[in-house]
This record gives sequence, C-alpha cells and structure tokens, in this order.
Amino acid sequence: MSVTIPGIPIQISAAVLSMLALSMLVWQDLGLSDSCLGFEAFRHEKYADAARFFTAALKEAEKSGPNNHAVAVSLVNLALVYDRQHNYAGAEPILKRALAINQRPQCLDLQELSTNLKRAIT
Repeated sequence: MSVTIPGIPIQISAAVLSMLALSMLVWQDLGLSDSCLGFEAFRHEKYADAARFFTAALKEAEKSGPNNHAVAVSLVNLALVYDRQHNYAGAEPILKRALAINQRPQCLDLQELSTNLKRAIT
C-alpha cells in the first residue's frame, strides 16, 4: 500500500503498522479511548469508524498544543486510515503535518516516529 507526496512515494510498511499498534497501547495507558476504538475499527476494516475515532483522538490531543507527540501519532493513525480508503489527497497533508511536527526541536521524543516514517518513505 502506498501514499504519494509529490515526488516521494510512501510504502506503508509493517513498521508503520507496528507503530499504529504501539500508539494504541500508549493511548490506552493514558486512558484515551478514542484511539483504542479507532485502532479496533481499523483492525476490522471499518475505516469510516476508524477515521471518526482517530479524528476525535486528534482533537483531544490538540488540546495540549498543536505540535506535540500525541498530535503527530494521531495524525499518522488518521493518514493510515485515509490510505486504506485510497484517499491519498486526504492523507498527504496529514503526513506532511506529522513530519513537520517531528522536525521541531521540542519534539525530541518523536525520534521513533521519525525513524518509522523514513522507513515507510524508502
């Protein structure tokens, strides 16, 4: 499966899907159920439901600021749903935003996200 950012094809790899599973565990530990419900819907290929839950999780994450780790993870989760729906135009700006957040100095905790996204791009 792939997403195309102009000039950069992105293959959604097992590493990215593993990151989605990891994010579910992190969100569950934080008591944020929308991401958990989104992951379950995604796993059962109920992509419209997954998008709704991941969008709600994104809105909740943004309450802590627009450029934090939780926002980046939520963005990647939502982009994966759009990819599965073949909504590449929807996934592109979301992935660009996640990458932009990752490149901010205050987001040093996104090193793993950066590594996984780079693997997905190559």
